[in-house]
Amino acid sequence: MSNRTFSSVQVHGFVGSVFAEAHHAKRVLSLGNATLGVLNTASLAVNTIGRGLALTTGGVPKHATKQVDRLLSSEALRGAAGEALGYDRHLKTNTAKRRTISLFRQGCMLYELMLTMLEKRLLPLLERFTAELEQLPVFKAVVNTI
Repeated sequence: MSNRTFSSVQVHGFVGSVFAEAHHAKRVLSLGNATLGVLNTASLAVNTIGRGLALTTGGVPKHATKQVDRLLSSEALRGAAGEALGYDRHLKTNTAKRRTISLFRQGCMLYELMLTMLEKRLLPLLERFTAELEQLPVFKAVVNTI
């Protein structure tokens, strides 16, 4: 296994060359930042990627974790849909009022639960998820081309 390190400029340059034409500049920057976080922590946990990004860039771990969480938006959209319906309170074991499980993780958990979820809970979740998707400019652009 190689112990090679990559600079921020190298990583952002590579990610930019791959994604610059297809995505907005801020999204490409976020992808580069998340890639730096993964390379520096060798983990795919959102919190760990955020800490790795903060360590690499000298940023605040809380803000970097939030940026990574938002980047992983497809699962986060499902998590946001579940949170809007109040399903998030069934996923956590504490009574905290603030979010304790990232939207990405909530989306992953809800995805696993969808197979056994009762129809009366599944249908509102799918409807809300569809509404969340329809608000995305990328989704609108894809649907308009079809």
